[in-house]
Amino acid sequence: LDGLASWVANKADTFKAQELSNSAWAYAQLLHHPGDATLAALERCLLERREEYTTQALANTSIGLAYFGGSKDGGLKKTFEAVTPSWFRLSEGNSQDISN
Repeated sequence: LDGLASWVANKADTFKAQELSNSAWAYAQLLHHPGDATLAALERCLLERREEYTTQALANTSIGLAYFGGSKDGGLKKTFEAVTPSWFRLSEGNSQDISN
């Protein structure tokens, strides 16, 4: 999993929002810390490309990042400081999205 995490960190910019979300969520579910570089890459992509994320993808990415407390550079804190209520676009989500 460490090799995969390194690859994700290097290729994160080429991932779709759903792929980034799945990566963050999977590492949390596997209880495997992907390393600071991978967390930082996931945080950066979320901040830079947040409009591409569905409500479900935002929830899954947030869970994945929060499980590990984010990267050492404080990207998780920056991510949540940048969050406004409209960012989650609750009106676009269904009951499953919102419950997640």
